[in-house]
Amino acid sequence: QGEIQMDLQLRAPTTLTLSLVNAIGQTMLREVHDLTAGLNHLGWDVHDLPNGIYLLTITSSTGVITSRRIEIFK
Repeated sequence: QGEIQMDLQLRAPTTLTLSLVNAIGQTMLREVHDLTAGLNHLGWDVHDLPNGIYLLTITSSTGVITSRRIEIFK
């Protein structure tokens, strides 16, 4: 509760950018991570974010990898 957690399995070392955007298009969180090949665990504290629906987007140098809708209700 109050945290987003994600495990990513990567074939090769990769730099990923993770962005959390609110319903009106404001970027609320943006982080760049240099990740290793294999299993990587990421977590973000979202206690300070207001309740709502967000879009979590993960991108690499080749473009968007995935986007997921995230609901934060505390």
